[in-house]
Amino acid sequence: MSQYDRDAATSAVRSWYSRSFPEMGYLTEPRRFGLYSRNIRAHSSRTNRVTVKGISLDEVEEFFADLRRWYDESPVRIWVDDRKTDEAIGSAFVKAGCVCQGAEVFLAHVGDVPVFCDVSGLTIEAVTAENLTDFASTKLKAFGDTESDPSPDLLESEIAIRGTELEGKGRFLIGRLEGEPAGVIVWFDIDSDRFISQVATRVPFRRRGVAKGLLSRVIRDAYERGCRSLVISTDPADTPIHIYRRLGFTDELYWRMGYSFQLGKAQ
Repeated sequence: MSQYDRDAATSAVRSWYSRSFPEMGYLTEPRRFGLYSRNIRAHSSRTNRVTVKGISLDEVEEFFADLRRWYDESPVRIWVDDRKTDEAIGSAFVKAGCVCQGAEVFLAHVGDVPVFCDVSGLTIEAVTAENLTDFASTKLKAFGDTESDPSPDLLESEIAIRGTELEGKGRFLIGRLEGEPAGVIVWFDIDSDRFISQVATRVPFRRRGVAKGLLSRVIRDAYERGCRSLVISTDPADTPIHIYRRLGFTDELYWRMGYSFQLGKAQ
């Protein structure tokens, strides 16, 4: 981007997981073993997350005891954003009952602005309270690689989380092919930076340009608004990363490894 400052962009990405966003219900608190976060308005254990900081191998057992107390036996996602630390404690996390969910990388856009590709039959609309249920159902189907309707509890949780984000810095689009909900994109405008956190297309509509259409719309808008940086997060082992790189997301700013710690029942 014309204003792209790599150091500033890296600092911004790290800050997103170390600060609170009360306007969206997200509160983050520094504790002995890292940064503990949850959404106090959505009331869903799906928003429980910890970014580990400064933990040693002999502190792992105490760390998990602290998680149980803090999150009241609810599931929590754990992130380790240092490769050496992950190499040292990752196996101990798994032994303690965690499931490794894989890595996530954050890539900054430094390529040309993509030309919007007009996809026949594709319409793109902003998500509001009126079409939030359509968005939530589409997102859950797309990320679940299924055409089965999500359970009522999961759908209610998704609507609650995204509703709090819409009231703050979250912005979403839903793409429809011939009127049928086909794909979604989620991003956050935080200060002068834009973070694309999720892009997904339902199984029957893949390879028809839906994701590219949604992405190009959001990328062009970021440039028109003069954002300092534009960042997307993705699984480095998943196919979409190749699409993102072709669209200009090539500068890796941040890496982290994710683990899920399942205690109690998710809400």
